[in-house]
Amino acid sequence: MERKIVKAKLKNDDTVQVEFEDIIGEAGKKDETVKHCGSPAHSDLVAAFLKLRIHYAVACEEGSFSEYNESKEKLDKFVVRQAILGGDGEQAGVTLAGHKRVAHGKVVNFNSPFLKFDLDNSDYEHAETLDMDIKSLLSELALYLDGKFAPVEKEDDNQLDMFSDNKDKSPHRRKRKALVDAAAAEVNAEDNGTAQTDIDL
Repeated sequence: MERKIVKAKLKNDDTVQVEFEDIIGEAGKKDETVKHCGSPAHSDLVAAFLKLRIHYAVACEEGSFSEYNESKEKLDKFVVRQAILGGDGEQAGVTLAGHKRVAHGKVVNFNSPFLKFDLDNSDYEHAETLDMDIKSLLSELALYLDGKFAPVEKEDDNQLDMFSDNKDKSPHRRKRKALVDAAAAEVNAEDNGTAQTDIDL
């Protein structure tokens, strides 16, 4: 049986909804499943979503690849929430969905064009890098479906929060910030050539 992930959505509570097809037997019968895991995503999976922001911004003509590589802080205004895969072979690609933060705390929601992975058949200049980043995302999604979640917060940590300077913030907001900070650190370390991974793509 072959499993093919066709859509993934990172939700506001850091859990992930995954839509996939199980292809069964030589006849290629497809069983479609939508699975919403109740456990928060591991920082490695969050990092994989973060790496898609540069493709999202550039494909939507919100700047150049070199511009964002020189100043990654500019990517902080973009959030990628969904990756929707489609096509096969040379026509395979992805649509990225998310939003851009604008003035006064508001956001603008939009989707990228459909971006093909095959450089010879794609209008997207960075198709090869996108392909690698999507494969990284799919690897982390497969591990998530197999039970790779964020570490469970200890009860003692919640008790200590009562005496912290952050008591005006909800535990979920603190936990989310820590998760995103850890994921961002992993992305930056990888860009600097210092990151380590156990996943062989």
